[in-house]
Amino acid sequence: MHPLKPFSWSIAIALLALSACSDNNDTAEKVGQKIDKAADSAKEKLAESSDAIRQETRTAKAAFNDVALASKVKAEISKDSMLKKSDISVDSQNGAVVLSGVVEKPEDAIRAVQIARAVDDVRSVENKLSVRSNS
Repeated sequence: MHPLKPFSWSIAIALLALSACSDNNDTAEKVGQKIDKAADSAKEKLAESSDAIRQETRTAKAAFNDVALASKVKAEISKDSMLKKSDISVDSQNGAVVLSGVVEKPEDAIRAVQIARAVDDVRSVENKLSVRSNS
């Protein structure tokens, strides 16, 4: 749901309340109470929308940081001449990096893990690399 939609609904309810009051010849006090209630509801919905926007912003920022970290690790691995024939994928979530794919020999997997650990902001490295069979 769009974050501002509840706010729009609150405004519509307030307008309906006002028109209903004028149709029923309610007293000014009742009209004021209904307006206050609608305004409180609108404030509450706006606060909920603001919270939702803040949460979505944090989520987007975390996803961006994950992609950026994975890209940095991948770039560092790509620079290593020993790993040129390797096919290594890099994923990241909250600083935890996962290496997967195929390397030529066991030493290449160890080297890739070492490179990944040396990148700033990497908290841990999980090695899911397999060694290519020479069949």
